Amino acid sequence: MLPLPDLRKLPDGALRPLKIDSGGRMMQQIPMSEVKQRYGEGHWFDPETMKFFGTRLPKYAYEGPGGTYFVTSEKPPYGPRAYSVRQLVGPSKIETIGPFCESSRDEAVKLANRCASGDA
Repeated sequence: MLPLPDLRKLPDGALRPLKIDSGGRMMQQIPMSEVKQRYGEGHWFDPETMKFFGTRLPKYAYEGPGGTYFVTSEKPPYGPRAYSVRQLVGPSKIETIGPFCESSRDEAVKLANRCASGDA
C-alpha cells in the first residue's frame, strides 16, 4: 500500500501536498504571503520599491532542504522583462541567486527548484 502524501496546512487554509523530487527530498510550494510574513520588516516588498524596479512576484515560492526560493521578473529601463531567482535568507534578508535579470522564466524556475531541493 502506498503511503498518503504529507499535507501541510498553509496560512490561507489550503492543504498542499509535499512534492518529492528525483533525489527523494521533500519540497513544497508556499504562498508568497508566507514568504513576505517571514521576511518581516524591510523595504524589499514595499509597493513603491516594486514599482520602481518593475518587479512582479509569483503566487508561490519553492521550499525544500536547500531553503526558500522564488522567481521575480523585472523590467529595466534599458531592456525587456527578464527573470531572477531570489532566496529568503532570513528576516529582512533576500539574496539574488545567479544572474540578475538575465534569465528566461523557464531557466529561473529550474534554478529555483534545483536550489530548493539542495541540488545547486
